[in-house]
Amino acid sequence: MSGFIHSIGTSFAGMWGKSEGLSLKNIRPAKLVYVLAYSFELIFYAFHTTFLSVDTKLFGLSPSMLMYIGHILMSLIIMLLWSKRFKHLIYISIATTVLGFLAFMFIPGGIPKLLCAVLTMAGLGGCVTSARCGFAFASNNSERLLGVVLALGGRMILNFLDAILPDGSFGDNILFMYIYPGLALAGLVFCLLRFRESDLEVKEQVTSADKKGLYWAFVIFTVFFALEGYTGFMDNNSFAYSDLLDGVGKLLAIALFVFILLLLKKTIWHTWNLFLVIAIAAAALANLGGGSLVDIPLHLFLGVYEIGWMAVIYILACAQRRFASLKLLKQCTLIFVIISPLTTLSSEVAGMLFPQHIALFSLGYVLVITFAFLMVSPSIFKYLFSAAWLWELHKNDMTLIREKVEETDRFAKYNLTPREKEIATFLLAAKTRRWISAELHISESTVKMHVSNLYKKVEINSISELFSLFGVPEVDELPDSE
Repeated sequence: MSGFIHSIGTSFAGMWGKSEGLSLKNIRPAKLVYVLAYSFELIFYAFHTTFLSVDTKLFGLSPSMLMYIGHILMSLIIMLLWSKRFKHLIYISIATTVLGFLAFMFIPGGIPKLLCAVLTMAGLGGCVTSARCGFAFASNNSERLLGVVLALGGRMILNFLDAILPDGSFGDNILFMYIYPGLALAGLVFCLLRFRESDLEVKEQVTSADKKGLYWAFVIFTVFFALEGYTGFMDNNSFAYSDLLDGVGKLLAIALFVFILLLLKKTIWHTWNLFLVIAIAAAALANLGGGSLVDIPLHLFLGVYEIGWMAVIYILACAQRRFASLKLLKQCTLIFVIISPLTTLSSEVAGMLFPQHIALFSLGYVLVITFAFLMVSPSIFKYLFSAAWLWELHKNDMTLIREKVEETDRFAKYNLTPREKEIATFLLAAKTRRWISAELHISESTVKMHVSNLYKKVEINSISELFSLFGVPEVDELPDSE
């Protein structure tokens, strides 16, 4: 037991490292379409129940359930069909979403209107798969940070606008019914159409450690959505200032997220653990009964609670870029699609079985999830937040290095072969010879031979001299590259 406690302590001590190489200087304007596409999709999805409002049921299922099924199934289908040639999948997703949305606005109520709503959400499922792949495989850490900030900022604006509108007018307001979703959809389409197949870099092969890393990222992703299902039971919508406080809470979540990663230079691990503390606090407040002394901090906490949403989106995208091949990503997506409805349904079942004790049940659920997370934290930290991964994230983004080399061709005067240029680029991105061997599918001895020839032509003797010669800041500590 003492050994296990020591293991947890060691894992949490290791969290207090540097942030994942985040800097506003690393944001590349040409690549913003990949983070903006995901942001617009998340904003569109966040308030779809408002502008896709319909009362008709089909096969005994509620409209929200039918839309959810359409959304998740289309997302899965597009993911399973995804390949390096993905443009046609984007076109299909866009066409389905736009046609469904336009038809919904003009078709009267009933089954046809319901089917248009389902069609819209199904198309959006394909769009989110496309946007998620771009967000993970064509963006760097700083751009992903900007993306989650913009996405939560869009949802925050909804809270503030709802707070200033007269009661009950949210769903009748032309801004929310047509303009706001229309702009979000237009932005999504604009960005998706600018995706380039050459920009998405996906690993061809993965190791067992890679699989465990991505699996743990999906566990954290699923845990958040399992917990989020219970926050609805804590939310007292009858409280006059609920939307205003939720908006202020989201603003604080954004500020905390940026403060932890950019200013404190801590890792995303800190953000996730802060989220767990906030989740416990919100569930505890929900058990104290009504009254402004409880409702005010409760709704504020429910807004700040969204920092967990930012964390899981960011974690999953980083893990996909670091660990995933297309095959592995498809496997994990299939698992999530199977598990996700269970997490959603569990909260609904709990609400039906324990209507009088749902707040207490939610607190117990949050505590159990948190305790389970602590129990497995050594494994999570080992495979997902390992020192090797954090070290790699400190380094210059690979795409930045490649673009700089392509623009200036700094190797031109040294008469290097294409393979030697490629290996020099990897070395300047602080990649080990073992990593280069796996990436290029050549033996380590072949890599060593190319490095030796490279050093001779450039007239240097070490990696530090290579860094110095080509103006790449030398890192404090390098892994074994022999």
